[in-house]
Amino acid sequence: MNATIPDTKLSYRETEILDLLSKGNSHKMISAELNISINTVRTMIKRAYFKLNVHSVTEAISKIYIHK
Repeated sequence: MNATIPDTKLSYRETEILDLLSKGNSHKMISAELNISINTVRTMIKRAYFKLNVHSVTEAISKIYIHK
């Protein structure tokens, strides 16, 4: 999944976090792996969802793979 979607302009970090979520990682696990706070993880997820116009990780991943 390591690519951004041109029309949504997901940041590298947003894409990275969505990728980790799609692999079953929790917010806490992502926070520890990326050395960022849980609140930052939540904020990045919210931003990605907003940019993709989705409400769940399943919808986000689906939309990313459709546009890939």
